[in-house]
Amino acid sequence: DAPVTIDIYQDYMCPYCGQFERAQSADLKVLTDSGTAKVVFHVMAFLDDNSNGTKYSTRAANAFVTVAQKEPQKALAFNAALFTNQPSEGSNGLTDEELVARAKSVGVSDAVTSTFASQPQAAFVKGSNDAAFAAGIQSTPTVKINGTVFSRNLYSAGSLRAAAEKAASGK
Repeated sequence: DAPVTIDIYQDYMCPYCGQFERAQSADLKVLTDSGTAKVVFHVMAFLDDNSNGTKYSTRAANAFVTVAQKEPQKALAFNAALFTNQPSEGSNGLTDEELVARAKSVGVSDAVTSTFASQPQAAFVKGSNDAAFAAGIQSTPTVKINGTVFSRNLYSAGSLRAAAEKAASGK
């Protein structure tokens, strides 16, 4: 029912996505808690080849989508946790056990985290990645407000929130 939709295209190994999340997570929480905006994450996994064969981007995105579907009230917190002390691009990424620990740190249940390793959402992640490229997404993070690419500074707190609030007011 929110008047504003914020679409975020991201890969969990992308260092710029991590920078965006760390700058904007508090504002995204305020916007969603207030009912001003709904946030739609478009998970991508194009950096799988940059994780030494571990397919970290897919595994992290799978874990996120699983949480978003099973315990949606914990999705924003888990998203932030995945970017806290984010693994470097070109590293192995987090292990499955570390993904579980991050999820549990924000209250995700054992029933949900026990499914991460089997990757129940891997096909969804691939489809999301393919759909983003088909829609013309060329870099991450890409952020849209009500379908329009947000072109201001993604890495400064306040900028996205101000734009979303302006869009909500219709001005």
